[in-house]
Amino acid sequence: MKQYSKLVKGINGFLKVAIALFLALMSMTIIAQVIFRMLKMALPWSEELTRYLMEYVVFWGAAYAFSYKGHMIVNLLVDRYQGKVRKIWEIGVYLFLVFFFILVIKNSLSWIFTTRSQVSAAMQIPMWTVYMAIPTGSLFAILNCLEIIFREIRGEESV
Repeated sequence: MKQYSKLVKGINGFLKVAIALFLALMSMTIIAQVIFRMLKMALPWSEELTRYLMEYVVFWGAAYAFSYKGHMIVNLLVDRYQGKVRKIWEIGVYLFLVFFFILVIKNSLSWIFTTRSQVSAAMQIPMWTVYMAIPTGSLFAILNCLEIIFREIRGEESV
């Protein structure tokens, strides 16, 4: 169990750095686009790159938020109860989320498979690389939800 916790902590460290880098790259790209537009020279790829990076920031960021129980609606559902009922309710909510994210992975991989030959208009990159934000973010969310469940079962403080 300690190895699993270490693995999840390492993945969350990667997510934290990747999200920060993606946000910085998005900011620099937008600033560059504004400057180039002022010079009457548009960058055709900048909007596309920013949009694709945003997809990873959203899905990976949502997964990372589970590492510190940062989803308000989950907290609202769980914080209404105390003691053993709260613990059971919290485990139930996170189990539901695990099954939900399994369905998201299954359906998104199916969708990626059917669109695997598409390329983006401006950057000409395979669209499956962009769409992979959904199943990877869902996988990271599952790992964090399972970590919370394991900590609750062991009676450890999860955050």
